[in-house]
Amino acid sequence: AFAAGDGRKAAERIMESGVGPDDLPGHSAEFETSIALAAFPERVHRDGVEYEKAKLNLDPTEARMDRRHYQNSLLARREKGETLISLAVDWVARRVRGMMESS
Repeated sequence: AFAAGDGRKAAERIMESGVGPDDLPGHSAEFETSIALAAFPERVHRDGVEYEKAKLNLDPTEARMDRRHYQNSLLARREKGETLISLAVDWVARRVRGMMESS
């Protein structure tokens, strides 16, 4: 998969939060939010988000992961998203070409 192969190595170079098993894609974390900022920035709304005041009904493990993903989302940048989209598209194109050539 993209997160386990050459795409992962390229992502490691730009992902400040890391590329552990929970980081790619990491719901609403650095990876996913960077892609959203590049692909549809009008859908990303951070103004007025007061995470620390939110009353979340999560078990302790989920709460830790949710908090980490939120903090990592603050590392997201449009430029990272553009690079990650390009890496993913190139990865898919190589796989499709390989399937077509082997059939």
